[in-house]
Amino acid sequence: TQSMVRIGPKHVLRGLARWGGDAARMESSMTWINEKSDFMRLRAKTFNRELREISGRVGGKSKALTVLDAGMFMLMQKMQIVADVPTWLGQYEKTKAEGPTEDTDEARDALEAKAIAMADRAVIESQGSGATKDLAEVQRKHPMLTQFYSYFSVTVNLTAERTAATDFRNPRAVAGCLGDMALLNVIPALLPAMILDALKGGDDDDEEWQYAKKIAQWQAGYLMGLVVGVRELSGAVSGFDYAGPPVGRIVGDLGKAGK
Repeated sequence: TQSMVRIGPKHVLRGLARWGGDAARMESSMTWINEKSDFMRLRAKTFNRELREISGRVGGKSKALTVLDAGMFMLMQKMQIVADVPTWLGQYEKTKAEGPTEDTDEARDALEAKAIAMADRAVIESQGSGATKDLAEVQRKHPMLTQFYSYFSVTVNLTAERTAATDFRNPRAVAGCLGDMALLNVIPALLPAMILDALKGGDDDDEEWQYAKKIAQWQAGYLMGLVVGVRELSGAVSGFDYAGPPVGRIVGDLGKAGK
């Protein structure tokens, strides 16, 4: 949904259609993308800062333990592809559709380079990146307080950009902004939570107001998770036990040890 805000739903769906199909088609698409883009070829190691740090570690651990650490992120890496590849393909095709300014080999080569660069940028600006150059200031200055924050930092950026670009005197612009806000801050908050609640088998005897309360908790917890320093409190609102990043748990753990 963040990619839809960044490049448009039509282009994300086109990218998904080009990539989707059988396993051979998916594999050949990935090979083709990796040949064109070093960024995408290394994406599995750099899509968040923590994984980049583990992958880039050169000493202090045995090779087997380093591989084990990286392997713990495998499922996350595979699922990230589901968002990254349609985004990359969608922006690539969107840029290529502009056509070269001149019908020359140089112009076509320049358009190809631009399409690849814009596709890389679309993935970074919609899904986040763990590279130092792509981190927010708060992530660079306070790494211990912003673990696994890369994706949510992008959400905050896109929300701010869409709000700033909206002419609130124009009803159509306001409607478009509301649609973007739903894609950024409502659907990602509620849809996964509702699916998980259904899979867990919610209480059939719940009154409507009780389910409405759950929805309000899920939404509030998601919004709080966007703000560094506030996200540590999101667990209390959402109804689950979350003490924040490890550095924030030290105080609680020391208290338990003292008791």
